[in-house]
Amino acid sequence: MFNMGGGELILVGLVALLLIGPKKLPEVATQLGRWFAQLQRGFDDVKKSVREGLKDEGNEKKKAGSSQKGASGPQIKDDK
Repeated sequence: MFNMGGGELILVGLVALLLIGPKKLPEVATQLGRWFAQLQRGFDDVKKSVREGLKDEGNEKKKAGSSQKGASGPQIKDDK
């Protein structure tokens, strides 16, 4: 997701340990994990809504196209 290797992850962990401290680090990590999970669920809901909307729009276009199947297109008059 962030395109980080093992070395970078260890460095970030050490910096977090120094800044937050060993007592609060598990609590902060748990809170961050919950926040990211909630964010991901929100994005999944948005994706699902968009897909359903596009699917419904496609079905409406198909219905409109089949109801006009027998109708001819615009008439062009040739005044020659």
